[in-house]
Amino acid sequence: MVIIAGLIGYANPKEKVKELLNKLKMNPHMNKSYWRLSGGQKRRISVAVAVLNRSRLLILDEPSAGIDPKARRDVWELLENAVNSGRSVILSSHSMDECEALCTRIGVLCHGRFIAIGDSQTLKSRRILSVVFQVLDAVEEKFPGSVLVTTQKDSKNLKWQIPKNSDDRLSALFGTAADIASSSPVEDFCLTQATLEDAFIKLNKEFGEQQDRLKRSDEVSSEISIEINLKGRKVSATT
Repeated sequence: MVIIAGLIGYANPKEKVKELLNKLKMNPHMNKSYWRLSGGQKRRISVAVAVLNRSRLLILDEPSAGIDPKARRDVWELLENAVNSGRSVILSSHSMDECEALCTRIGVLCHGRFIAIGDSQTLKSRRILSVVFQVLDAVEEKFPGSVLVTTQKDSKNLKWQIPKNSDDRLSALFGTAADIASSSPVEDFCLTQATLEDAFIKLNKEFGEQQDRLKRSDEVSSEISIEINLKGRKVSATT
């Protein structure tokens, strides 16, 4: 890294490298051979080398893949500092947490095509998403000895997903939930927005279904009957 920093043109390459390694908590490994580092440590070195470059645009492929949660935060902070200094970062990632933490705009890819682009909040609030309705019931208190049947044995939460249309307002949904709570043995309830992961899964599912419909439509339209007049004779053909 010191050689790379020198070739890039830093006045004090060693100090610059130490600064980056310190931010990524890699100083204790400064004198180790790269090949003796773990996969996560190698990933952090790769990110450091990318940031070391003075390019105004950084393109990164899953920068925090294979890194433990604590080290991941260090990588994110380093990239945030790069953005705050005026640099642009384009990254690909399968981590929804990483996308929400770092990205001002997110593009969802499906089969190599962008199917949605926007900020995190926009993607989560699209009409195709759902709102999670979570109710903590007090049935046991009203009916001693009763047993709550749920997929989570130790949970007293009943959870529903409510389809959210584009013109639905959270205040209206909340009001409806409050009406249910007032007329039922409900101890508490809350409405929570769908996550970015929910949005990603839903968008990909709907895009896949759309492509299947188009494929079936193309197969039907390929069966065409042709009828032409050729010197007074009718000739028919089907393809």
